[in-house]
Amino acid sequence: MLIHSKEAESMLPQAHPVLLVCTAPPPGETWTPGEAHLVMQAHIDHPVTVCPAKRHAKWILVQSNRMVPADVPHIGT
Repeated sequence: MLIHSKEAESMLPQAHPVLLVCTAPPPGETWTPGEAHLVMQAHIDHPVTVCPAKRHAKWILVQSNRMVPADVPHIGT
């Protein structure tokens, strides 16, 4: 599934096309925190519960102490 938000696409003209696809990297591979940040921006409209790319990016950012997750699930970005 490709990103549907034209606004997000225009925000990241330099983003590699693979960052706009809703798939996590293959087993044994991962993203850098910088790449994870770009994925979070490109997939801003996607719920983390259904977007493997955003879920993996969030995990990377939490593991690198660049994001502190909410202690209670909530609706929104």
